[in-house]
Amino acid sequence: MTIDHTNILIELNRAVKTLNFYPKGHPNLEQVLGGFLTLLKEATSDQKDITLRIDSKNIIEDGKPISPNNQAISALAKQLFLKKIKVLNVNSKISAKDVDGFLSLLAMEPQAIFKEGGAVMVLAKLNVTGILLNETSYEQLKELQEKLEDDKVGKEEDENVEEADTDETADSPSESEQEQGEEQEKPAEEKDNTFKKLLRSMADERDTIKYKDLSLRVIEKADSLIGNSELDDALPALYLFLKHTLPKYMETEEIRSIASESLLHFLSEEVILFLIGKVCEREEPNRNAIQYLLLKAGEAATDPLLDALSQTVAAHEAHYLTNTLVRFGDNIRSKITERLELDERAVTIQMIALLGELGGEGSMKPLIESYTQNDLRIKKAVLKSLARIPSESSSKILKDAIKEGNRALVGQAIISLAMHKDSSSVELIGEMALKADTELKKEAIKALGIGGDELAVPYLKKVLSKKGWFGKEISDDQKILAILSLGKIGGPMAIETIKDVCKESKGNIYNTCKRVLEGSKINDPGQ
Repeated sequence: MTIDHTNILIELNRAVKTLNFYPKGHPNLEQVLGGFLTLLKEATSDQKDITLRIDSKNIIEDGKPISPNNQAISALAKQLFLKKIKVLNVNSKISAKDVDGFLSLLAMEPQAIFKEGGAVMVLAKLNVTGILLNETSYEQLKELQEKLEDDKVGKEEDENVEEADTDETADSPSESEQEQGEEQEKPAEEKDNTFKKLLRSMADERDTIKYKDLSLRVIEKADSLIGNSELDDALPALYLFLKHTLPKYMETEEIRSIASESLLHFLSEEVILFLIGKVCEREEPNRNAIQYLLLKAGEAATDPLLDALSQTVAAHEAHYLTNTLVRFGDNIRSKITERLELDERAVTIQMIALLGELGGEGSMKPLIESYTQNDLRIKKAVLKSLARIPSESSSKILKDAIKEGNRALVGQAIISLAMHKDSSSVELIGEMALKADTELKKEAIKALGIGGDELAVPYLKKVLSKKGWFGKEISDDQKILAILSLGKIGGPMAIETIKDVCKESKGNIYNTCKRVLEGSKINDPGQ
């Protein structure tokens, strides 16, 4: 079992890193998360929990460190330890939602976790049940989640203010400050309370005339805050107006119209730049609402967003900005093309990635034009984006890149082509799996699994039986990759091939075969 758990921890570390580079829904991210979930389901399929203990350097199972010399696992142990996660339990109820929640926790900074009440509290708020931390029992978790739900119901009238994540204690004076100037603090306190009361009143109001009056008073207060550079304090008003533009939360059409007009009043250049800064923050809890606000700003927000994307060097910022810009759809294509014409490598690569996320035939022309450049990094970025745009023309570019044999491009072209899941590509990738040098061979073997086509099985079977130069065996790494790819393809032919290999294997290859075969039984009980 230790070997399986080593694989799980390596995949967990990989998943955390991948989460910082790709937006939700990206094929690369979905592939990694799906693979990680499959490993967890396989490891707990016999109804036995995985229980691991963590110290500052190691992750421990049954009193023994798991792969203590593995740097990735050591780094993961340190990360968990700093977040005060000392015991990790995975049970057979593990689901995709649990994996998403746990990875969201790991993506948080320690201080942000502690502010939320600790790691156990964070997972409880995310309704994670398949992963338990720090020896919390399932019953204790349910009690905690029920308490959170009760608290939520009890504070329903304050919901809109709470969604803005305002810290009501942040502006409260300390005891020492009260002693020094209690009378001076009162006006600010009263002002803050007045604003919150206005928001609460407006949140519950359904009479159009009264709502209009309240909205004007809220605008006046919020404008004053913005004028004093207290934009964070003004945000609850924007969140509430945004919510009231949606039929789900406000049935009265006249009030929705007032809310929409009020919201647009706030979306000045200053506020848009402030919102863009917020959306880039790694631990921003209201990112989705802020993205919606920027979308409401329309064209006024697109240029500043594209400028921010062009200038950033931080991967997480690029990820959040791209995810925001994609929401604007085809409306931003012409602006992307304008930036491609600037002929600045860093900007070009960011715009190419954005075109890939937008997808569709509308992205093809600028991508094809960018591919004619001699810069290999730009060419590789184009090949990566083409993975998201399966079509005859994009497949041709990828196939040509493989046939041309430029080592800097072939690996990316192989993976991107496989993501098209096109049967006509299997032969080309299969030949690479048999004939290419070591690194490209590995990429091709993985790609056959990503493609998931049964036509790939004979090629993978040859990889498993193939001899190297002078009769030397093909490396275990390549064989393991081939077995994993067969597992992803599934079907009788793939499973029989794995069974045949399993009979003649031992060590890591045998364990990989067993794990894949057990997983296939879970997914298809009829086997």
